[in-house]
Amino acid sequence: MEGAVAQTGSTGRPADEVAAAEALARRALGLDAVWCTAVGVGAVVGGGSIGRAVDLPAGVVRLAGAATLGWAAAVGVWSVAEGWEAGTRRVAAANGAAVVALLGHAAVRGTRSGRVGIALVAGQAAGFAAAQVRALVVAGGAGPGGVISR
Repeated sequence: MEGAVAQTGSTGRPADEVAAAEALARRALGLDAVWCTAVGVGAVVGGGSIGRAVDLPAGVVRLAGAATLGWAAAVGVWSVAEGWEAGTRRVAAANGAAVVALLGHAAVRGTRSGRVGIALVAGQAAGFAAAQVRALVVAGGAGPGGVISR
């Protein structure tokens, strides 16, 4: 068929749009994994200082850091997994939940610098979530049942 655009899968999206969405998702997941690793190491190593700034016990901060390292490993695996959409949906949802939890904590606890630090981390999570959701929307893989229209 002359002039027809190559379609891919059940989404009906042009193949180049889906490929670009996949590249964006994988890049966002990879950067997210690197960021989570840095944050996790920082929380494990600096649990005492961070705990004082955000008004949490050092052990809680270190435990959160260790959990973040585990999460970073999962995100890293999803960034290279064959089926990128499911992992991207999981990570985008977790980033959205993290934004709400972090901003909620910053609103009620911590020093001024601790609150600013929490808000910056929440902003980073929001940025990753936005890129991940954008990739899913472009590919037609977000929303209930995995399909969303533009």
